[in-house]
Amino acid sequence: MYCTYITFYRGNLLPPFYIGYTTTKNISRGYNGSVSSRKYKGIWKQERDDNPHLFRTVIIRTFNTREEALEHEDRLLRGLLVHKNDLYINMGIAGRYFTPGPPCMTPEEFSTRAKKSAQSQTPAQHSARTKKAQQSMTFEERSTTRKLAWARATPEARIARIKKMKEAVAPEVRSVRAKKAWETRRLTAARK
Repeated sequence: MYCTYITFYRGNLLPPFYIGYTTTKNISRGYNGSVSSRKYKGIWKQERDDNPHLFRTVIIRTFNTREEALEHEDRLLRGLLVHKNDLYINMGIAGRYFTPGPPCMTPEEFSTRAKKSAQSQTPAQHSARTKKAQQSMTFEERSTTRKLAWARATPEARIARIKKMKEAVAPEVRSVRAKKAWETRRLTAARK
C-alpha cells in the first residue's frame, strides 16, 4: 500500500513542511522523507540523527499503486507551489523538475498573475475548474490545503478574509449565531 504524506519539522534549522510519497510500511517504521537538495540534505540528515523528536509524519492519503501515489504527490506539490515557497523543504516537483526559484511570489507578481488569469477565462470557467479540482481532493486534503494557505497568509490577508466571510453571511443568520454564542457562553459560565 502506498501513500502521500506530510512531515512537520518543529526545529529552527529547516522549513517546517516536507511532502512526499512512500509505502505505509515505511511510515510505520518511522520514515520521514528523503531530501536530496544540496541546500537541505546535510541539515536534514543531521537533524534526523540528532533530534528525531522534532519530526512528525502524517499520512495524507493511501493508494493501491505507486503511480497513483506519485500522481497525487505531484498534484499536491504543484497546487501548493512548494518549489517556490520557503515554508517547504521540497525544492522540486515529485523528485523531478528541480527549480530553485524565489522563495515566494511577490504581491505584485501574484496580482499580475491573477489579473491575467481572470482575463483569460470567464467566471463560469474559473468556477468549474476550481470545483473540479476540489472534487478530486478528499476532505483531509482540502482541509490541509486551507490550513497551509492560512499559515502562509499575511495578517492583513487574514483580516480581509475574515471580513469577507462575515459579509457573506446574511445579517439574520449572523444575529442567530450571535444569540447562540451568547447563550452558550452564559450556560458555560453558569455551570462554573
